[in-house]
Amino acid sequence: MGRPFNLINTTLQGAKLSWTAQDIIDETNAEHRLEVEQGFAVLETALHNLTISNEDYDTKNSLLQAGKDQLQAQNNALKTQIASLNGHISTLYNKPLKQCQTNTSPNPVSRTQT
Repeated sequence: MGRPFNLINTTLQGAKLSWTAQDIIDETNAEHRLEVEQGFAVLETALHNLTISNEDYDTKNSLLQAGKDQLQAQNNALKTQIASLNGHISTLYNKPLKQCQTNTSPNPVSRTQT
């Protein structure tokens, strides 16, 4: 009995196939059996590496998504602040000039219309 080839067999089961890698190896003639088993070993290693790469990708993708969500929330907060500031500016801009001249701050802001 050879290696179990778990990833290959799981893939075959996912494809709704009833045979396993070992079934294929057992059906191969003796002359090519070692080559087929070696081929399955290489395929199993490749599937393992792809699984690890996919997990790494998923982890990185989750981190990027969290960062994106955080930036989106910050962007929304800034948009809200800008809208609020624009409302204050509009309110100040639309006040009658007399009210603006009663400013008692040491550095009054001059307002001109263009």
